[in-house]
Amino acid sequence: PGARVEGWLYLPRQAYRRSAEKNILIKFLPEPAAGWESEAPKGSSNKMGEWSFTQVERRYTQGEKRIEIQILDWAFHKELYMGFIVGASFSQETTEGYNKGIKIGEDPGREEYKTADKDGTLSMLVGRRFFVTIKGDGIEAAELRQWWDRLDAQGLRAKAG
Repeated sequence: PGARVEGWLYLPRQAYRRSAEKNILIKFLPEPAAGWESEAPKGSSNKMGEWSFTQVERRYTQGEKRIEIQILDWAFHKELYMGFIVGASFSQETTEGYNKGIKIGEDPGREEYKTADKDGTLSMLVGRRFFVTIKGDGIEAAELRQWWDRLDAQGLRAKAG
């Protein structure tokens, strides 16, 4: 079996899986919310030696507001997400905004927001496999979670298997 760190089971190297194909991950990107427009989703599947990873993204706009959602399939390569898990326990609030570790369900994450700029990022590690980032410009802090709710995180968790 794998090693345990902070309640997480890390799979041994031989248990790594091939990353999902880009066309499969693109289906997890949400359609535009009412009043929003979007670009066509983009993606790539990559392989280097025995490592494979896939990245998909989609950009959304509403006037001056911008949202970008990116999903990375790290295929259980703990080397890629170990630093993120450690960072998910750090929190800071300042006069300019906040940067805090969060947990949504069983998934660790980080949420950052700059109040004056109205810019923020929500990053989550879904099912110990998929790294989801929602970046917003010109938005209210609550909009990061609203876009998270539009994403099929439950479907990603099931896909993580």
